[in-house]
Amino acid sequence: TATDEAGNVSDEVEGETFVIDTEAPASDSVSAALVHDEENDTGIDSEDGITNNNAPTIEGTADPLALVKVDVGGTVFDTQADEDGNWSVVAEGLADGEYTPLITVVDVAGNVSEEIEGETFTVDTTGPDTTELSVDLVRDSENDTGVDSEDGITNNNAPLIEGTADPLALITVDVGGNIYETEADETGYWSITADGLDDGEYTPIITATDEAGNVSDEVEGETFVIDTEAPASDSVSAALVHDE
Repeated sequence: TATDEAGNVSDEVEGETFVIDTEAPASDSVSAALVHDEENDTGIDSEDGITNNNAPTIEGTADPLALVKVDVGGTVFDTQADEDGNWSVVAEGLADGEYTPLITVVDVAGNVSEEIEGETFTVDTTGPDTTELSVDLVRDSENDTGVDSEDGITNNNAPLIEGTADPLALITVDVGGNIYETEADETGYWSITADGLDDGEYTPIITATDEAGNVSDEVEGETFVIDTEAPASDSVSAALVHDE
């Protein structure tokens, strides 16, 4: 109300409503995690938090329209939650290593939340070590047949090929243009059956893909030969030795 010089009092007039809010955002409304899809959580398992993307998207929740600060390894990324409280940032320029995003939220009243930890994830852009990779024909009487089970000559046109790699790596084996895939076990051992090979000479080529999706350089194994043809009968003869 207003009172003039003569003592007349105006009618009441309402002003704009305002809110006093001194409470920091509740921590149970705040979350942060690597986006779990093929682009951001790369490799064999898109839920394992291991990626070769060094600029992954991190997403989470907060109070609607709050200012969100995301600290990833000392680099702070700012964004604002939408009306539903959802937010995301692209964490550019991350070096290889393990990261736990730290989130602080500033609500519309300027109250700042406590620091909240998101889900830990790992950036790994380094390919598998080729010194751990090997590939060879299995040297036994079933797979390296004939007189010598170490000579790499066999009449088995679906031989077993084996080798080593990093544990749990995805293995791709190229045998004469035929591609076979398998996964190394927890010790790094793997094997495949190279079905349907024609007679000829083969040099198996292996690559390994690690958990983050990094692919190794190619590694060649020892050459082997498949020969399923019996000796030609016209080259075979037998007779008594004609001597005294």
